[in-house]
Amino acid sequence: MLTRFPKTLAAISLCFCLSFPFSLAPCGIAWAASDAFANNENQSNQGTFVFDEYGALSADAKRELERQGDFLAERYHMGTYLLVVPNIGSQQVRDYATGYYNSHHLGLGEKKSGILFLVAIDSRDYVTITYGDGIEAFTDYGVKSLEERILPSLKDDQWDDAGSAFYHRATYLLEYRAETGSSFDSDSDPVDRLLGLLFEIAIALGVAGAIAGGLSAMEYRKMKTARLKTEAADYVEQGSFKLASQNDWFVTSTMSVVPLPDDHNSSGGGSTVFSGGFGGSSGGKF
Repeated sequence: MLTRFPKTLAAISLCFCLSFPFSLAPCGIAWAASDAFANNENQSNQGTFVFDEYGALSADAKRELERQGDFLAERYHMGTYLLVVPNIGSQQVRDYATGYYNSHHLGLGEKKSGILFLVAIDSRDYVTITYGDGIEAFTDYGVKSLEERILPSLKDDQWDDAGSAFYHRATYLLEYRAETGSSFDSDSDPVDRLLGLLFEIAIALGVAGAIAGGLSAMEYRKMKTARLKTEAADYVEQGSFKLASQNDWFVTSTMSVVPLPDDHNSSGGGSTVFSGGFGGSSGGKF
């Protein structure tokens, strides 16, 4: 009986050793799954195109803006990013934005193409930066038109509306480029074209009015030249004498002016490239 006890104990010990690793395996799998879920959840909260580090956007707005970012990435191969932070610290607003773009490896394709609009809520800073193909897609004039549509909402602290304005205008600018084959610029704006046309018409009318006024003034002066004769020769009867010599004196002239068309695009368009190869705006306060 005693001789069989060590064999029985050894058998029990062997079974325990074989079963112990398998008993812990489900726990290890569960812990690993829990960590992976936590990491995915953090990435989901951060977003792919919308980075709200301030918590200013509503959940519904953030989901919608993310959806628009996905759409623009798929359709135009352009990363459109919205970054909301409390402040930029002691940095310049462009330096903060470009640093974030680089450190988070933003942009799509080999050129890392994209546009990022930064809002620093507490310090009231904003800026737009572009990179890669985004520099050509979003010209200086296009970026200006984008910021002009966002600023009213920023000044009223309407963060959801500001984000919506950003993505709405970015969509328009990308769609314009896809439809026309050229980026939206100063010569693309219908309002700007209308103002330019009115300016050219005003110049033409002004020049024509000046010419007509000058001619009228000359004719008016001619009508005021009748005076009493003061020279004896003025009363000589025509044909009563023979003129020995004659001179022609130049007394007046008429000048016509044709204005050249005013090319209001000659001042330049396109995009400015700043240090680090980024385009966009210089930013400002709201």
